[in-house]
Amino acid sequence: MATHVAKKMKVEHQPISSSIAHTADAAMKPEDPSASDEDEDETGTSAIAQFQSEDGANVGPQLEIPLSSNVRQMEELVNELLQNGKNRVPYSLFIGETEVTTSLKATVEELKLSTETALTVTFQPLAAFRVRPVTRCSDTLQGHSEAILHVSFSPDGKRLASGGGDATVRFWDTNTCMPKHTGRGHKNHVLCTAWSPDGTRFASADRNGEIRLWDPLTGKQIGQPMKGHKQWVNSLTWEPMHRNATCERFASSSKDGSIKVWNARTGRSIASLSGHTDSVECVKWGGEGLMYSASRDRTIKVWAMEGEHVGKLVRTLIGHGHRINTLALNVDYVCRSGPFSHNIKSFASREEMQQAALKRYQEVRKGQPERLVSGSDDFTLFFWEPSESKKPLARLTGHQQPVNHLSFSPDGRYFASASFDKKVKIWNGQTGKFIATLTGHVGAVYQVCWSSDSRLIVTASKDSTVKVWELSEPKNAKTTLSGHADEVYALDWSPNGDMVASGSKDRTIKMYVASVAVEVLKPAQREMKRARDESNTEDCDMDAVGMTPPPPALWTSMSPWKAPHASAKRCRDRSVPVDALSRMMSAAITSARIKKHSSIGRLFAGKTEAPRACCAVCESAKHQFVASQMQRCSHCERAMGNCCRRECDACCNVFCSLCSTLNCDEQLDRVFCLSCNEELQSRE
Repeated sequence: MATHVAKKMKVEHQPISSSIAHTADAAMKPEDPSASDEDEDETGTSAIAQFQSEDGANVGPQLEIPLSSNVRQMEELVNELLQNGKNRVPYSLFIGETEVTTSLKATVEELKLSTETALTVTFQPLAAFRVRPVTRCSDTLQGHSEAILHVSFSPDGKRLASGGGDATVRFWDTNTCMPKHTGRGHKNHVLCTAWSPDGTRFASADRNGEIRLWDPLTGKQIGQPMKGHKQWVNSLTWEPMHRNATCERFASSSKDGSIKVWNARTGRSIASLSGHTDSVECVKWGGEGLMYSASRDRTIKVWAMEGEHVGKLVRTLIGHGHRINTLALNVDYVCRSGPFSHNIKSFASREEMQQAALKRYQEVRKGQPERLVSGSDDFTLFFWEPSESKKPLARLTGHQQPVNHLSFSPDGRYFASASFDKKVKIWNGQTGKFIATLTGHVGAVYQVCWSSDSRLIVTASKDSTVKVWELSEPKNAKTTLSGHADEVYALDWSPNGDMVASGSKDRTIKMYVASVAVEVLKPAQREMKRARDESNTEDCDMDAVGMTPPPPALWTSMSPWKAPHASAKRCRDRSVPVDALSRMMSAAITSARIKKHSSIGRLFAGKTEAPRACCAVCESAKHQFVASQMQRCSHCERAMGNCCRRECDACCNVFCSLCSTLNCDEQLDRVFCLSCNEELQSRE
């Protein structure tokens, strides 16, 4: 095996051989002064490595590999040792608890290890698929009249649900980004929401303490409101599908200090858990028949949820010095998404769905106990194995403000903590060891979310931005997504990894997607813009620019009015009504023809003068424009003329001078697009 692997991997033209073979070859060769000199020159250029799987089992013999080996080369070596053949699997490599991110030499020097002893290299399989980082805003969903507090994708990714201060629950189609249904009935702010793991029910709870169930397909309420809490509801959680295929039970926690377990089919409470002496801020339903609750009374309680003693207190976890704000389980993602993975498929029966959910759960857990992490106002995190012991595995420090939100990666190997200190910290999900700090936000970080492949992180902040980070390069944000005009409260990444949804205090939902064709289209857009600008003063020779526009777009080369990008979406978002769009196109073509033929201009002179109007932004009588020259701001929808127009070459959105200041750099006097963050071009 070692010889076969040595032939497969070559670094700097030096084959890798096993330590045994290397020793044997050396013993067979006669002593030669020149050979000894070469050996001395090569000292320190290689190391003996023993590869191990996650469970500690050695894979293959000890191998001598060059220190210059990079991650990809070592990954290929592991695949050869495991005889994966064509079914290559990506791996992350660790020496101790430190990940090898560049080369073996860099990690050895960082840890100050000696190459005279064998290095143990542990490998962990990564997701076979890769999620592309989102880079641009594709849609703005409008409809809520107050701040949006929650957004969440359904387990199958086909629906997006949102709830907020306007006491409504709204369902959106993720394929078209169009509203599907609006659930009305709550009489106060919708504070928390949760999808059932099978995606057939959606629960929402409000500030009055009422809980309502909805059918996502019809938008209608299921049964009557569930009442029982005396104060508002802080958290909702569903029983995982691999424990119960019917997905009928869910739990709620309230400011009144109680936890209630409900039957979704009957709408009745089947258990009430008491024991906390203050508001219960968070509740999580685990995958092993246990439920965990965190309270302002500084304790975490573990409850048994199966068998004859449903709601029996198992143990109380004590350690925090202040109220506990949030909890996260290493199996949160698979418990929430049930049988649906990134390559979502249909199922023939509930039994098949349950088996798929159980398989996904076991892949994440890997035979180890569930791990829990808690965050508190005392600036600390505690790492627990609550099913095994009431003592914490570790106390994690580093934040300088209260910890607001926690989230485990889908594979359970890492978790992230968001704090009011404007930072996000990444921790090892198996040991609790600190890994990295994500700095870049200039306001408190409210929420953090992982991509389904566990390689990317997205964060939402008080500074009105959403940032995308790559776990392998945590020092700088990969992308900053602007567009919101106020604080971003809610965040979720779709199960298939295609899009991110964010909800804000500005009452809008932004949908972000990966940019695939933007870089390709950008030069063409600039060329069309130049041709269109030339056509305003004289006829444009399209052959001169090497372009032959199709007949349906002929009017774009004749009219000073700019064609909206993705007109179907613009009309759908009500930026320009469909009937108004048709009238403006017709008027633009007629105006261009009159300008081109002076005889026609004289014929129509004084008879068909187009109506003129003032710019609605500056409201100056000096600036009056023909209707065909007026445009509507993509943000506020004011009718504006060229005097107050700013446009973006990248996404073709047009903003008025008032809205463009929402995303500006005052020091450099530069204005950026609210949608794609590209610098705007002034039309003043």
